[in-house]
Amino acid sequence: MNTDQKKICEEVGLTKSVIESHSMSPAAIRFRAQSVLFKPGDSCQAFLILCSGSIRVEMTAKSGRELNLYRMQPSESCILTTSALLNSEHYYAQGVAESDITAIALSVDDFYKAIQFSNTFTRYVLSGYASRISSVIRLVDRMAARDVMFDVCQYLVSNVNQEMHVMATQTQMANEIGTAREVVGRKLHALELEGVISLKRGEVVIQDMTYLRDAIRV
Repeated sequence: MNTDQKKICEEVGLTKSVIESHSMSPAAIRFRAQSVLFKPGDSCQAFLILCSGSIRVEMTAKSGRELNLYRMQPSESCILTTSALLNSEHYYAQGVAESDITAIALSVDDFYKAIQFSNTFTRYVLSGYASRISSVIRLVDRMAARDVMFDVCQYLVSNVNQEMHVMATQTQMANEIGTAREVVGRKLHALELEGVISLKRGEVVIQDMTYLRDAIRV
């Protein structure tokens, strides 16, 4: 492990003394962008602590619609992995590296040792679990009483570049928001008729950012 990875280990409670006194072997690993880290039906082989890059956790409904559950950023943990380890369950969603990533991997045995012998690591796992559960609950709540136009406007504001372009297809936007491409298409067309945006192949050009910001202001 490099210096930054050792620092992250220290921060989450995997100190040198804990590692050495309990014969643990955390390993530095790498994955290329778009690598599938786990998929539905897989058993959990390791607990990952993300050091760099981003991981998207998504699931596919019976209808075939993809839903992004959450993203992992550096130092964050994955609640599906935690659940799989603590309850001896299989994964029911898929984890994909959105970019090249580096991570620290703990074997299943080392995960249980860390839980048992490091209070800091236990707090890290539980606080990450609680925080992520809250975000998933908010996602479910938003979908139960959703305003898709709000979601579309929010997506456009969050993903616009300096040239006022959003580089995404309607399918990509629908997958990110968690709805059908046709629904996103109708909302975008309505915004285009209002002069808020203009549509091009694979991108959206923002014409009236003030309108979009007002639409998502609570």
